[in-house]
Amino acid sequence: MRDAIAEQLRRVVPAAVILEEGPNLRIRAPHPTLGDLLIEPGDEGPIAVKIGTVLSTAIPEDLNHSETPEEVRRKAFTDTIDFVSDVLQDQVIFRLVFHGSDLIEVGTFPLEGARSSVHRRWWSLFPLGFWLPKRTEEYVWSGPRRAPSTARG
Repeated sequence: MRDAIAEQLRRVVPAAVILEEGPNLRIRAPHPTLGDLLIEPGDEGPIAVKIGTVLSTAIPEDLNHSETPEEVRRKAFTDTIDFVSDVLQDQVIFRLVFHGSDLIEVGTFPLEGARSSVHRRWWSLFPLGFWLPKRTEEYVWSGPRRAPSTARG
């Protein structure tokens, strides 16, 4: 499955540099804040996708007990390709909330045109984070997100 994922990602995102690491795939982050993207395609079932310490998920997230192992593998493959492709094409916003230098909350949001249905809403890394003074930063895979232009002409 690893080689099939790598081949498909190179087709969808030709600029993707995929490094070998045992059975896993690693794509180096262009900006250190997010961290490398790691794909861990187990032998069966869900595929683990991690982006530094910012995101860790198993794809597919929504399994039904009636799905066959082949259906789970197929869904995991296509959902992983869609999500990772969206990330690499800067179609996913990573909203990071910091207290000082500590990351306390993370959210991912698709931009218009994103294909993937795998997006997280907010989740807190620190249970009482809402009480702390904080700052928010937004990133896409290529780096800090620029605010949309509001120029009027």
